[in-house]
Amino acid sequence: MTRAPIWTRPGAFFVVALTLAAALGGGAWWQAWHASPNAVDAETLRAAALAADRIALLDADVTAGAGARLTWRAVPGATRYHVEVLDAAGDVVHAAATRDTTMALPDTLRPPAGATWEWSVRARLADGGTRRSDAGRLRAP
Repeated sequence: MTRAPIWTRPGAFFVVALTLAAALGGGAWWQAWHASPNAVDAETLRAAALAADRIALLDADVTAGAGARLTWRAVPGATRYHVEVLDAAGDVVHAAATRDTTMALPDTLRPPAGATWEWSVRARLADGGTRRSDAGRLRAP
């Protein structure tokens, strides 16, 4: 009795293919084979969730001086916004609270020539939670 070539027997071919794949790449071939083309790693998901949870600054780069305003996007459920301006050493040089999504800076609040300060917003939510912005820049005029 003659046996059919291995490639014509599905069961035998499958065993040979699995053995060869395991020898070449261990379990990595299985992950690659079953990976979705739209698969996203956990770090990317964490970064996206963090970005979605941040308050968007509408003008993150502000020049200090007469008429300077800080503006940000409204947060649903926010009852109050707390704004902080930090100097180059990280010390708070101005802090204020508002219910609006914009705040005029005092004309006297100016970084020294060549310096850049940072500003950020924290929203207080009706449910007691908070949301923060990334840091914006406040430049000397």
